[in-house]
Amino acid sequence: MQNPARAAGLGRPTPADRTPEPQRIALVRRTLLESLSEPDSLIVLHAGCFDDPRGLVDTWLKTGLGPTPGAADSDSDSNTTADATRVARVPDPQPGITAPEYWSGLHQSLHDRHPGHACGTDEEPFDALYNCLATLPGQSPVLLILDDLHLVPQASSRVEELLANPPSAGLRIIVTTHVDEGWSGRLTRAPGRRYVPPSAFQVESTDIADLLRSMRIEHDIRTPDLIRNFSGGLCTLTRTVCEALPVGEFAEPRHLATYIPPMIDTEVERVITSDPDLAARRVTVLLSGAVQPLTRETIALAAGVAGEEQDQDDDDNTASTSRSGSSDPVSLLEFLEPAGLAQATEDPTGRQWTYPDLVRDSLVRMAGRDNPDELAEYRNRLIEFWLSTDRPSEALKTAVAAGAWNQAVDILSAHITTLFARDFATAAHDNLLLEIPEEVLADHPGLTKLRAVQSRLEKARLNTGASPGRLAAPDPSTPLSGASLHEYALGMAGRRADGHYAEAADAADHITAAIESGPAPVTDKDRDVAAFLSIHLGNSFLLAGRFADALTAFHRSFKYAVEPFIQRDAAGKLALTYALVGRNGEATEWLAEERRHPALPTSAEMLVRPAGDVAAALLASDRLDLESAHHVLTDLGSPEDREEFWGFILYARARTALLSDNPGHALRSLVSEALRFSRQPDGGGVTEPMLEAAHADLFLACDRVDAAAELWSGSAFTHSPLTAASRARTLLLSNRPVEAMEVVAAALSDLRTITRSALELEVVGAAAALAIGDVDRARRLLRNSLEVYRASGSLGAFLGLPAKVVRRLATLAPELPAPLVDSRPEFGTLTFAAVTSANGTTAAAPALTEREFAVLRDLATNATIREIAEQSYLSPNTVKTQIKSLYRKLGVNSRAAAVTTAHSWNLV
Repeated sequence: MQNPARAAGLGRPTPADRTPEPQRIALVRRTLLESLSEPDSLIVLHAGCFDDPRGLVDTWLKTGLGPTPGAADSDSDSNTTADATRVARVPDPQPGITAPEYWSGLHQSLHDRHPGHACGTDEEPFDALYNCLATLPGQSPVLLILDDLHLVPQASSRVEELLANPPSAGLRIIVTTHVDEGWSGRLTRAPGRRYVPPSAFQVESTDIADLLRSMRIEHDIRTPDLIRNFSGGLCTLTRTVCEALPVGEFAEPRHLATYIPPMIDTEVERVITSDPDLAARRVTVLLSGAVQPLTRETIALAAGVAGEEQDQDDDDNTASTSRSGSSDPVSLLEFLEPAGLAQATEDPTGRQWTYPDLVRDSLVRMAGRDNPDELAEYRNRLIEFWLSTDRPSEALKTAVAAGAWNQAVDILSAHITTLFARDFATAAHDNLLLEIPEEVLADHPGLTKLRAVQSRLEKARLNTGASPGRLAAPDPSTPLSGASLHEYALGMAGRRADGHYAEAADAADHITAAIESGPAPVTDKDRDVAAFLSIHLGNSFLLAGRFADALTAFHRSFKYAVEPFIQRDAAGKLALTYALVGRNGEATEWLAEERRHPALPTSAEMLVRPAGDVAAALLASDRLDLESAHHVLTDLGSPEDREEFWGFILYARARTALLSDNPGHALRSLVSEALRFSRQPDGGGVTEPMLEAAHADLFLACDRVDAAAELWSGSAFTHSPLTAASRARTLLLSNRPVEAMEVVAAALSDLRTITRSALELEVVGAAAALAIGDVDRARRLLRNSLEVYRASGSLGAFLGLPAKVVRRLATLAPELPAPLVDSRPEFGTLTFAAVTSANGTTAAAPALTEREFAVLRDLATNATIREIAEQSYLSPNTVKTQIKSLYRKLGVNSRAAAVTTAHSWNLV
């Protein structure tokens, strides 16, 4: 009997044991559902099979959020309202479907919605669909839902053809796909089109709570978060977890631990066995979970162990259902992404494939259950492969995962310097030493000491960010290499990870003293050790806001480094530090040096890349080059959970958003991302005040001046020079220019103020001076920013100001480019000083000294001359002299007139 799917022309036969899935309660992902109702002409939902993008569209169509369905239309469209939508969709396309079958199914679905319209049947299926759409009458728009479009070759170009010739009533297309196929690059910045990446499909705890209530499962406030952790936020697995819970009983963690792993294994097994290409290589698929990411080399090793180099089933039917027609085991990689099991990415070393962590764990669990000998052999071959290709960190991870403790100790002993210099991120961040039982290290005192250090740091990290204790200063007579290198570098990194930036910088001071008082490194190995340690010294100084010390350390690292990896890391961090402090010329030079080095394998690339990318984004935004800044930050993506420079990434995003038309989105993103990286700072960190300033500037850009003022009223960073420019902008745009001038004056006299902040302060001061009519002071303050612009093209100092302020400043600086003047939005309540005289002309406010401003404010409070004198530590006669001078400049002869005139000029 022929399979119904094949009879309908919608794909190959499914396996005999495949049964229809039972009707399941929908897991509503509200944020995504609402986004589907946005008026984009094209939405591409790129997600894996466990994210269930088709289920999302089904739910959307069934809820009130989806389109209003139209009735079957006649030629005159008399049965359909103007706002109804005609929906066409291929019913359940299966792997193996051909392009003609797919487009024919969609054409048939559209014809069923509009049976009275004559559509060609003799044409090629896509041409028939194209012509049918183009000539479709009526007032109702058409919605095409293209499920599993990755099954169709060259589908993206076909979608563009359909969108280029829509019906008169309009056309929307929603695509679901397991494969990117270039969608992300084409749609990220395309107006009216939207690409939804796999990361957006994560199920939220609120969605899980709704599902539990609909299933009548008792739970408390913690349960949705626990389920999300157990299920990895993947839709299908989350629903499986909820369905595994006993109805009518309280959902306790013990239930989750008992029921969830087997249920997840069942779901993963279902995906494998329902796809003939994966099912034919089941053992290879299970073994492949032991390594992340997958490459052609590692999958070939797995296939060799599994004995699946050749197809083992000679049955003609099995052969005919293979998509590849190839017996090459490496071809398995080409099936993982279309099956929705893994995501493919491009790496400088080649294409790679990555499983979701929960799926990977399941594969290893099933391999250990069904093929333990093959799994052990595969791990042994992986260790040999990693060591033969100079990747001891991957070998160590594999040995630890296998519980091969003796192998792990041998790898540590033989590669200690490489592991904790070049591969420091993996060795330290993954806590691999803590995975090794203490008794195994009993005969290795150096490794035992390192394990104790890492254990102490980890306990402190888990203890709500408490300090792990002081790191003893190194002995200058003892070379810092091997275990001692790791101890001090790990100590500093641990303090930084816990938010104890000042303590990390203190430790860096001690280590710097030891380096500077010791002999210069001679051998290549010693030079790389010193360069590596200097990188971490620089990181500690940078995150503590000690920019000059950070630059010294990074320069030392670049000078000593022999390993290109460390050279590139140092160059990128020099570019970042110079960009942060506003020395854009030096930043540009070091960025060019960083870009000169070739790309690295993924693990190393993700360690060194953020610094250079953030520097590039800051430089681009300072040039008003929104497209370049946006491209760099989009390519960089969200900061990883363990990314040390997360704050700098968010800061660069916020700066770039000041150029965009939608600062509100950036404001929401900044708040949510900052919460993800919340720390308990000891007051010594640089990112917190920088992000506080970015937060306030985004409030201002959204014309929420009151919110910015409220933020500063409760801020712990009102005395930080890093926030002075933002605080002054907030006062200026609250129409309080005199107070803004006071903040500017105080910060410019603070030796801690960096170049970037000083330039911004001078521009704000110039605007404030214009607001009170002091044109000469405005010109003086604007001079430095104009010189920087002439030298480097940098206009970053003007980014936080609205259009009317920039236009007024441009009257003093005609060389400011038109894009700066024309592109700024309007926000704030600032008015510029000018009064109308009896003859109808306008006059600028008089220039007052700082002391005269202070006296004017005191007069406005009705303070007596004696009170003013006591508050100022002056004599009453001196105050009287200052008041007379003030009256003369204002052209008045009484206190009341002085206050009234001052208000008209915004002087108080």
